Amino acid sequence: MPLLHADGGEKTAGWLFIYACRHALVPHVESAVAAVLGGVSLWQWQEQSLVPQSVRAEVRWRGPAGRGSTLASTLRMFPGLYAEITSEPTSDQMGMRYALVPQLGLWSGAMDSLGETMLGQERVHAAMSLPPEQMRQELERILGRPWDEVLEPLRLTEGQPTTLLRVV
Repeated sequence: MPLLHADGGEKTAGWLFIYACRHALVPHVESAVAAVLGGVSLWQWQEQSLVPQSVRAEVRWRGPAGRGSTLASTLRMFPGLYAEITSEPTSDQMGMRYALVPQLGLWSGAMDSLGETMLGQERVHAAMSLPPEQMRQELERILGRPWDEVLEPLRLTEGQPTTLLRVV
């Protein structure tokens, strides 16, 4: 059953994973996320051993459908930030995953209920029209593989506490 927002719109939930954030950006990132989700949260930051002078955190969020996209767009403005945002599907929107890597920019992809990336027919057809090596590279790009290759070592850092955020 869908969760309804006060304005009648559906709610969704998701995860915000900040894999690496420079110490100086922490208060700005917290403030930006609070502005998008509405409210203040006590974040639990931990040192990120793989990126010098950086910390990491993860939060579970809940809010109106489409809020994951707003989070991704907002976090994009912070230099040096490595992050991932997921948004669960609603009755009329697919789930989404956004990956942010400084040297690659922002990637987004629709997800099915199992978290698998969904590719549209037109994107696959466009990739298939390329020579074999370019086709492989394009399919990897639209599946987000270059972003996953950078983020995977950062994801593997263990022992992260979770903070719950909710739009009221």
